[in-house]
Amino acid sequence: MATAGTSTPSATFSSPGASGIQLQILTPFDPANPNCFVISGANDPVTMPQIQCQASVFGVAPDPTATTSFIWTVSLQHTASTCRHGQPQNNTSHPPISVTQTGGTFTVPFTAIRGGSLTITVATSGLAGGDFQVSSSGLSIIGQNPLKSVLSSAIDSTAPDPQTADALKRITGQESGLRQFVANADGGIGACPLFSGDNLGGVGLFQITVPAPTADQIWSWRANLVAGIQILMEKRAIAAGYRQRILQSSGYQELVSTFNAANSSVTVTLATFTAQQLENDTIRGYNGYGGRDQFGLVLHEYRIPVDASGNLVVTLDAGGTSGTVNWEQVPATARPQQFGDPNYVNHVLAQPIF
Repeated sequence: MATAGTSTPSATFSSPGASGIQLQILTPFDPANPNCFVISGANDPVTMPQIQCQASVFGVAPDPTATTSFIWTVSLQHTASTCRHGQPQNNTSHPPISVTQTGGTFTVPFTAIRGGSLTITVATSGLAGGDFQVSSSGLSIIGQNPLKSVLSSAIDSTAPDPQTADALKRITGQESGLRQFVANADGGIGACPLFSGDNLGGVGLFQITVPAPTADQIWSWRANLVAGIQILMEKRAIAAGYRQRILQSSGYQELVSTFNAANSSVTVTLATFTAQQLENDTIRGYNGYGGRDQFGLVLHEYRIPVDASGNLVVTLDAGGTSGTVNWEQVPATARPQQFGDPNYVNHVLAQPIF
């Protein structure tokens, strides 16, 4: 086996017979990962490995390799069930590759970021010895986690604002420990994407689950980041619209009417979210708004406060002619246990910004 950095062939596959075609994989493997090629994820952009092959014809004189037409086909498949928590919807494949060219040197023209079991086949016909075909075996392409500094820069440059960037850094710390693959963070190499432990098919840095992650999002941390940003921004829009949905709900309007019946001279206003409350409610949405509030709406991070008798809690101003309904954070103990992490927001906020 080759040592990284040398030009020694890393593997040789030959067709049967002394005068067969010999296939050589010339790109060196990582000695720590025999028979594997690594998606370069430590840097940005993420790139597929450069795999150069050499077909050689033996037993024919003079050597016809340089003028022979070779047909190269490449298959790259990954069965997610070979990895812990991988689900059938996480199976991936690279678009088919088939190239016919003259001469024995061939560099695999990958068009997508994919990993899995790699098979390279070369065939030719019309030689004096007959038709020949040989395929590689036991080869694979595995992934690499981003360097922490590279991931930080990518988030900063892709997020729409610093607040979102900070939230994304904390979320990826909570969701995956900064890992796209089952390997150490900060450049670790592993064969399996990091699938979610709840067996729902989530994957990668941001544990993309709904909608189901694409093949790009499974194998490219960059694509996973873009999806994470899109989801977070969708949740922010939902969080920003929550106050209006409360104002329009009949349950809230009944609470205000009951309060006004006893306090006819008081004008009641529902507070808008502070910047931190908006951020917290957005983070809650990333994990999933689960359960129902007292009005039958989807339960958010915050709720309308009521007293022990079920009456609206209103904070009056100094003059007593107006009052504000201030949001109450839903305690983790009051959240439905079957919907994600009840204390998710605090867990995310406890993550460092890197």
